[in-house]
Amino acid sequence: MITYSAPITLCSTSKCEVIGVLTIDISINQLERYAEGLISNSDGFPAITYANGLYIYHPDKSYVKNKLTLLDVARNKCDFDRVIASQDAKLGQSRTLNHISKTTGENSWYMIHAFSQLGWSMQNTFYQSTALEESEVSFLRQQIIIILSLIITSIAFLLLFILQLTKWQATTLWLATALFSSIIILFIGVIWGLALNNTKPKNSEDTPITSSQTIEQSVTKYKQVNLKANDIEVIPTGIQIDTMELKDSHKVDIGGMIWQRFPIRHCDSDLLHKTYITENKYGVMFKNSQDVKMLLHDAQINCNDKYYLVTWQFDASVFYEFNYSRFPLEIEYIDIHLTAKKDDLSYILVPDIASYKFGSNRKIGLDKNLFIAGWKIFRAYFALSPASDHGTTFGKKQNFDNHKFDELHLKVGVKRVFLDAFISNLTPLIVVAIILFSITLLPKDIDISRILGLCVSMFLVVVFSHLAIRRNIAAGELFYLEYFYFAIYGLLILVPVDAFRVALNIPSKTLSYQNGILYKALYWPTLLLAIYLITVKEFY
Repeated sequence: MITYSAPITLCSTSKCEVIGVLTIDISINQLERYAEGLISNSDGFPAITYANGLYIYHPDKSYVKNKLTLLDVARNKCDFDRVIASQDAKLGQSRTLNHISKTTGENSWYMIHAFSQLGWSMQNTFYQSTALEESEVSFLRQQIIIILSLIITSIAFLLLFILQLTKWQATTLWLATALFSSIIILFIGVIWGLALNNTKPKNSEDTPITSSQTIEQSVTKYKQVNLKANDIEVIPTGIQIDTMELKDSHKVDIGGMIWQRFPIRHCDSDLLHKTYITENKYGVMFKNSQDVKMLLHDAQINCNDKYYLVTWQFDASVFYEFNYSRFPLEIEYIDIHLTAKKDDLSYILVPDIASYKFGSNRKIGLDKNLFIAGWKIFRAYFALSPASDHGTTFGKKQNFDNHKFDELHLKVGVKRVFLDAFISNLTPLIVVAIILFSITLLPKDIDISRILGLCVSMFLVVVFSHLAIRRNIAAGELFYLEYFYFAIYGLLILVPVDAFRVALNIPSKTLSYQNGILYKALYWPTLLLAIYLITVKEFY
């Protein structure tokens, strides 16, 4: 409990005098609700300190319990931004800092706001990765791509002008080719970086759960709409995933612990055991799943806080749907959909936020050592999403005054490890492209059958590699990397066609210029420019 007093002053034209004192007692819980309510619709967390830097509120309650100050935490975590916050709190100043959260390691905005009349300072941390709207992120990416394209166009015209001045000398032509190709490779890499760091926006219908305040708002809104919701029980539900393995392109195996805290009115262990375990009417189910195994792990009664805690060990195979059009640069969310076993609107599931340690909120519900081979987990969050519309009542009577509460989801954000995909999928294409370029440098009198033999063998390598990827990801559409294969197929046709032209002595002023130097020098710029245009098309 915090007691705060402020004088009541009556001022006249000549003087001011104190006529009373206003005193208010604020509990830590009330302060927590107030702080969380200020940023309940944002992705971040608040903290409140006195002017001397002593924490009044922080999501990590040990800060308040151990009477830590901003300077204490700054020293413990080597966080210079908290030193600035301490100085601002003392001076009653406000500012916003670009900050790397020492708790989660993410880029964020550290917003310091002074309540000078109270002698308090509030520090809000907002994560940059989720602070921007989808349209804002897309606009920024598009502007960068436009700038890169303008630079490439300008450099191309500049190099053409220089080549014209030097009358297309061989040395200058090869230098221009090397420079232009290097710039295109660099800019393709820049766009890849934008694609990998631009997380897929959350479903617009999701309500990300960032605090208990968000849950209360959702439940209150539901009770206002549903006329029969006053007797509905709210069941805090938690999940901790210890293992996760992508079995194929549409199924993931998960395992771990799941628990529920059922509100109780009495502490009769036998009756509670019969109601919640023996009769097996209550509990949780995984939607869009198969081979689900739930094994009772523990059951405890908490008579003081009036709840019955039931914990299960589980294993399940959950189906998911990825958009593979960006392969191998996918950024996706695996949706673990949890529903109540008893589907009669008598109780609703909400995330048990109170059971998770602060700092795990960026990967909430996941074991800290969890990994997925070939993928990087960058985010996990609970969400309440509108109940699925099956298009049928399953024979049940439909009441207009009964609306289903939003259903509980755990969204696990993953992005493919690009280096693994690059080595396994792009290396064969790069080798084939280099060999084809080497063929263009061969003397004109080489046997045409040897060139055809090389091209056919490389064609088989590319085809089998292409088919292997298709089998692994089972995409129903063309994906990004597939355009690379089509570009190589085009080269596998053009190179032997030109060899036939030379063998049959078919004249071509352009292709025969200075022993075919234009054809050879334009090989890499043409291929890389095609890949750049494909990349722009896919990620613009």
